[in-house]
Amino acid sequence: MIYSLPSCKFTENHPQTSERLSDWLSGRGVSVLGCCKASLGCFAAGDTVLFACLSCMLITEENSPSVSVRSVWEYLLEQPDFPWPELNGERIAVQDCLRARDRPRLREAVRECLRRSGAEVVELPARGETSCFDGTFLMNPISPVTMNAAPKAFTGLSRFVEVLPPDEQTARMKAHATFLPDVRVAAYCNGCEAGLKKGGANVVHLLELLCSRL
Repeated sequence: MIYSLPSCKFTENHPQTSERLSDWLSGRGVSVLGCCKASLGCFAAGDTVLFACLSCMLITEENSPSVSVRSVWEYLLEQPDFPWPELNGERIAVQDCLRARDRPRLREAVRECLRRSGAEVVELPARGETSCFDGTFLMNPISPVTMNAAPKAFTGLSRFVEVLPPDEQTARMKAHATFLPDVRVAAYCNGCEAGLKKGGANVVHLLELLCSRL
């Protein structure tokens, strides 16, 4: 069975796109669930779980080691009828996330989705395994609910946490934005998207970009 976790935060931020993608996935036999924390008991050995949120990825992997956890971007690349947008050679930068440092397949799928849409991928100096960006996610304490959902993964991430007041968070996001090229920046992480917006960057969530023709 293939399941999809649409991401509570993405659905909150982009409700229409989330609904359109969920409907499209449902039409292909994918069972669309809700919150990852409430869905952990749904999976059996051999199932595939699609994620659009890096926290959903970590929580599902830690709690359901017998299932295949894959990004929705990898899945879309395998679907011959997905209606890719036509970006006509637009140069788009990719904002990699610290939580994807050890996820080369995910990062390559993100870039291939942009290429499949006719975009020219612009790479930032800090990318892939060297990315240390996660928006403001690691500038706040990791919530107890999230920590309890995947203690191994989030305890490991806690070493990167530097709790900062809101004005300092905004200042750091603005500083980060000054180093970005003068093009749209695609984020595939909710925390990265939120941080880039806070800094005033010209950011678009990758799913918002890809699903424009659904």
